[in-house]
Amino acid sequence: MGETRLFPRASRQWRSSPGSRRGPAGLRVLISTSTFPRFHGDNVSPFMSDLIFALAARGIELDVLAPHSPGSKTVEDLGNGVTVHRFRYAWPEKLENVFYGAGALENIKAKPSKAIKLPLIAVAQAAATYQLAKSRRHHLIHAHWVVPQGITALPSCLGRTALVVSAHGSDVLGLQGRLPMWAKQLAARHASFLTANSVATAAALRRLGANPDRVEIVPIGASSRTREETVPSWECGFADEANPLLLFVGRLIDCKGAEDAVAALALLQSRLPGARLVVVGDGPDRQTLEAKAASLEVRDRILFTDWLQPEKVSQWMRRSDVLVIPSRRAADGTMEAQGVVPLEAMLHDLPVIASRCGGLVDIIRHEETGLLVAERSPGEIAEAVERMVTNKRFAIGLAANAKEWVLSEGTIAKTAERFHEIYHRVLSAETRTH
Repeated sequence: MGETRLFPRASRQWRSSPGSRRGPAGLRVLISTSTFPRFHGDNVSPFMSDLIFALAARGIELDVLAPHSPGSKTVEDLGNGVTVHRFRYAWPEKLENVFYGAGALENIKAKPSKAIKLPLIAVAQAAATYQLAKSRRHHLIHAHWVVPQGITALPSCLGRTALVVSAHGSDVLGLQGRLPMWAKQLAARHASFLTANSVATAAALRRLGANPDRVEIVPIGASSRTREETVPSWECGFADEANPLLLFVGRLIDCKGAEDAVAALALLQSRLPGARLVVVGDGPDRQTLEAKAASLEVRDRILFTDWLQPEKVSQWMRRSDVLVIPSRRAADGTMEAQGVVPLEAMLHDLPVIASRCGGLVDIIRHEETGLLVAERSPGEIAEAVERMVTNKRFAIGLAANAKEWVLSEGTIAKTAERFHEIYHRVLSAETRTH
């Protein structure tokens, strides 16, 4: 007997080639996601909006479904065939505070009472997905994150629409409770196709019961930002060109390991006394990090910027000497599944030091495109920084190799190309067997 599938086959015919801009009637895709800019200038991680517009540039008509947030529009036409729909899940809107900021998982960890809203979110998202899919008659639904997006898309796909589910790491590497595991297994086993952003994420999908033949690794690529003339940071009084500048970019949560970057800076004071650290981001561990920096007597050598616009992050990348990514496995199993930040740094010719953790080892080849260190090892980080700073030829060579690789394989345009090919493959296969 063949494999039992929740989705028999797509009911509408689809014929095109992977490189085509559109099919006969135009390819319509519904993207379901938990993060998308809430308004112009939002500091939310831009990778999802970058991906959406890269897909739109390939001629795909896109509806984006994301959670509503106070002050955001429920429907917004972004042009280029992209329309954003934000579903409501609480009233008044000030109670819609589960997503964004540090992210849903961390927001709930910080305030467990927010978990009460999860059933409301699941119902609201499933209903919004169903209504959009029914009215717009999409050829395919692409759910980013296995839960809740993958599981809430299942009812809309039953017997009608193909479903592609993309795992991004925290959705499959964390959330180990009985109910989340059941939901993840259901989505993983019954999606038409699944993608993972790294080897570690793909292995997690297979452990959930996904058919290995329907799992493909598609890393999320980086976008190059427009270069702008800016006032150099050293003129602002924090750093000068003569001293090394370390950069950390990310949420201030356990699995990102920012405290190891702070500890490494303290260790460097005897070897590189002028070294400074810029921490771009925010999160529940901010106060703890500042207290640790003070206890190690390096608080005056660290600049906490909060979240910045992508262009501002690019400015710091152009100014810094090395990007430090000290990610580590958290107590709940969460770890860095891939990370777009190192790819963006590589596009800026910025050398990267990262932990041997999760999907980072897929991106960084030790002593070829960066340096890898052990998890939770400030000493190794300090040694790697010193090596980069004192051997400029070595650092420049690593950065050049890394940039060449990213331009070839690690751009957001390449990611969109891969997804577009997967859409075509899934729809063609389901049409043949319908």
